[in-house]
Amino acid sequence: MGLSGVLLYTKGVLHMAITPMLLCSILSGLLETCLWFHQQLLLFAFRLLLRKDLAALLLISSWVEFLLLYQKQLLHQLSVLKLLIQNQDEMIKSGRLSEPYKGIGDCFKRTIKDEGFGSLWRGNTANVIRYFPTQALNFAFKDYFKRLFNFKKDRDGYWKWFAGNLASGGAAGASSLLFVYSLDYARTRLANDAKAAKKGGERQFNGLVDVYRKTLKSDGIAGLYRGFNISCVGIIVYRGLYFGMYDSLKPVLLTGSMQDSFFASFALGWLITNGAGPCILPN
Repeated sequence: MGLSGVLLYTKGVLHMAITPMLLCSILSGLLETCLWFHQQLLLFAFRLLLRKDLAALLLISSWVEFLLLYQKQLLHQLSVLKLLIQNQDEMIKSGRLSEPYKGIGDCFKRTIKDEGFGSLWRGNTANVIRYFPTQALNFAFKDYFKRLFNFKKDRDGYWKWFAGNLASGGAAGASSLLFVYSLDYARTRLANDAKAAKKGGERQFNGLVDVYRKTLKSDGIAGLYRGFNISCVGIIVYRGLYFGMYDSLKPVLLTGSMQDSFFASFALGWLITNGAGPCILPN
């Protein structure tokens, strides 16, 4: 296959994968911007804790956890389809796929037909486990790096302050990824772990723990961080834009009556998140 053939093949794979990627990006934007609402609920729960209203605290905390888990499930099935389409060439080489997918619809139908509807939840355990520490680490590291860079708009000017917001967001994303990347790696391996194309074929992994056990046995700890570099670049761009743009644009755009408006904050966050998402595709 010549250069033109390689380019055409790559274009075809990206074209098929771009639909689930964009859908994931849009839904992810909705999920991320819901975090503001969840944070308000958590602050309210903290005030209940101070008042020792444990019954109300349990109710609020359970509701927040339910919302987060439910929204995360909306993304996982699309994420599995995206990963299958992106990695189909390697799956064919390893004998886990008989022929290329013709698109997202074909990928969905064949996956359901060959492996059942439950296969769309492969890797979901790792996905859920990594979500909560990721969000906590993101916000904690963002505040830490903002204090470290210590740019002030009135002292250093708008653009230095803006650059500081971008840098603190990117650094927060990279720092968080270092802690949770092995779970992301395990999720990807499980999502792509289709049954062998031959009749009666088996999966490579039995579950999350099995991914860790086999990877550590064959490649050591470094094996759990394969692909970390490119993922780190992507998360620096994404979190830099996500946190940096939001923190920089909110005090400029949301003034007056919109300053404390939930819907205005939600809309701004949704627009920024969906603008940041396509910047790291394919990812």
